[in-house]
Amino acid sequence: RKSVKDDSTDFHCDVDLSATPPPFPKGQFDRVLLDAPCSALGQRPQFTNSIRAKELASFPRVQRSLFRTAVDHLAPGGILIYSTCTLNHLENEGIVDWAAEQDFMSVLQPVPVSQWTTDTSLLNISSSSCDNNLDKNYAVFGHPSSGDGLFDTIGFFIAKYRKL
Repeated sequence: RKSVKDDSTDFHCDVDLSATPPPFPKGQFDRVLLDAPCSALGQRPQFTNSIRAKELASFPRVQRSLFRTAVDHLAPGGILIYSTCTLNHLENEGIVDWAAEQDFMSVLQPVPVSQWTTDTSLLNISSSSCDNNLDKNYAVFGHPSSGDGLFDTIGFFIAKYRKL
């Protein structure tokens, strides 16, 4: 049993992961961070991009598969964070929309931004890519920026869920 202490919670895992090689048993993780492979269209500077349409279309398929696996491995009460470093709608909001239509949503609850534990200044981003709707369970950060150097970052996306 491993235990990690942070500011808000003790995290426990009933499986010694160092002794259990992948694939890991389902339903064992209190926290899953799915930093999904993506098109990286939020990276910069990017003066040219050689990505082809077929490759761009392949990312959501992989992300959906990883998302489903992440849900399977999440323990009841566990938190899933889905993130990318792209501003591509299909890889971000498109995955949130897809997830909302899946059977696993009967055990997965979106966590609105208003309930996130974070620096409150991050919730007040004034960017054309973020409409500041705190009822959504996701946020888009980064360029195009408002000109405020504090939020002038690469583009990235975060969504949060809790397993019931």
